[in-house]
Amino acid sequence: MNSLSSFNKIPCTLMRGGTSKGVMFLRENLPVNDNDMFNLILKLMGAPDVYGNQMQGLGNGKSTNNKVGIIKKSTRPDIDVDYLFCQVNPNSTYVYIKPNCGNFISAVPLFAIYKNLVNVDYPFTKVRIFNENTEQIIHANVPTSKNGLLFKGNTALDGVTGLFPSIELDFFDVVGSKTGKLLPTTKVVDIIDGVRVSCLDISVPMVIINGDDLNIDTNSDIKSLKNIDFLKKLQNIRQKAATIMNLGDVSESVIPKVAIICKSENHDIKSFYYDPFTLHDSHAVTGAMCISGACLIKGTVANEMYNKDIKMGKNLIKIEHQQGIIESIIDFDCTNNKVHCASFIRTASLLMDGFAFSYEEF
Repeated sequence: MNSLSSFNKIPCTLMRGGTSKGVMFLRENLPVNDNDMFNLILKLMGAPDVYGNQMQGLGNGKSTNNKVGIIKKSTRPDIDVDYLFCQVNPNSTYVYIKPNCGNFISAVPLFAIYKNLVNVDYPFTKVRIFNENTEQIIHANVPTSKNGLLFKGNTALDGVTGLFPSIELDFFDVVGSKTGKLLPTTKVVDIIDGVRVSCLDISVPMVIINGDDLNIDTNSDIKSLKNIDFLKKLQNIRQKAATIMNLGDVSESVIPKVAIICKSENHDIKSFYYDPFTLHDSHAVTGAMCISGACLIKGTVANEMYNKDIKMGKNLIKIEHQQGIIESIIDFDCTNNKVHCASFIRTASLLMDGFAFSYEEF
């Protein structure tokens, strides 16, 4: 029988960030070697798992609840913490670190305050975050008391039960996160398999598809959006788009993401977001950032549906998704098609603090 001393005890914190959930680690508590670190994360999350339920791990079979954050105090000027986002899925044989997750990043400032990585101010604590995945800078304003974090608030988030304090997130340098270009194909619209798509890279590379070209009633036929044959068609479009975006073979890559957009009766636009192999229950912040930017760029499929006056400066855009809406404020230069900053309101929660146990030595 194993004794407790034979286990590796790894300090960690279970957190919700926006409509995502996952585990936060301090970098200092993980193996020094990156390969050992990623292998440990896979084991702790219970991947890969032939049954798909991650029974022997902290994950639970859904991509939105399989997030991992690795945090350390930053040595960069004007930055408080460095943050590496890791995506783990049930069948993962390696950890995905190419994109960022805009929802889960809202948990980072809470974790940083909780672990005393930043000094607490009143009534707000500003946490300056460097995202190692995309090399982007994010500023978070967190409501705090003189004693630290606040746990009760008045902000509701579609897809989350309860009211929590608002966390203001400002994302900078969001254009060209992986391709280095706003329009990786140089065009505002490409035709792939008879379908109009716009390929953009704002916070995350995306293939934005005009839903009218797919012959599916997105208002009443959600099951068709999850159908195996339809998903194959979608992945075929995604791969062809990725090729002309110079992203290569993406059959095992989580970028580019995919969104099917259509008109919304009550909001600016409606989006069905794929992450990218399954339909997202709600919506990713990074995906909302890209779609919102696309709404403001003349000629894109999103801009055709948006059909509103575009202002120099801040534009509020409301995107409808399956569980409600997600709002973004895009600081936009109409003259040069330049996105200066993207802002969101999210909430986050500390759920559990303790140890994860590893049965292997690293």
